[in-house]
Amino acid sequence: MAKRYERLFETVTIGNMILKNRLVFCPVHTRFFEGTEHTYNHWHAEYLRERAKGGVGLIITGITKAERKIDPYYLDNIVPTIDSDQRIKEFAEVAEAVHHYGAKIVAQFTPGVGRLVDVPQPDRWPAAPSRQPLLLHPDLTAREITKAEILGLVQAY
Repeated sequence: MAKRYERLFETVTIGNMILKNRLVFCPVHTRFFEGTEHTYNHWHAEYLRERAKGGVGLIITGITKAERKIDPYYLDNIVPTIDSDQRIKEFAEVAEAVHHYGAKIVAQFTPGVGRLVDVPQPDRWPAAPSRQPLLLHPDLTAREITKAEILGLVQAY
């Protein structure tokens, strides 16, 4: 390996997390779901295990939600949610698969899509930090989340 790339393979510390190298597997949305729960499963574990086995030091998951009530989107349930002990257990199994090869894993959490929603549903209106036009429907406005909902998001995370 050329000397100019040596630093890629050096240990690095981010906060209190020590990475074996500086190679990062960026978020990828895989849709490896089975059934209707749309949660982390053995397909995610195997896919990310192979990335760790290949030598990356850090894996960042695709987007993951901590709750589904405040902003219910994505409506097609293509985003995993870690919102219960069972979901934590499932994600822990994925993390263990990655840790087996010395890599670390972090979840890329999102509170929802807010103004980026593609097709708003009247009974489940998109929520955002403030009232603002929907990106794809500028004539419509996302509702502003309440202080109670902000506290709910904090609690979920």
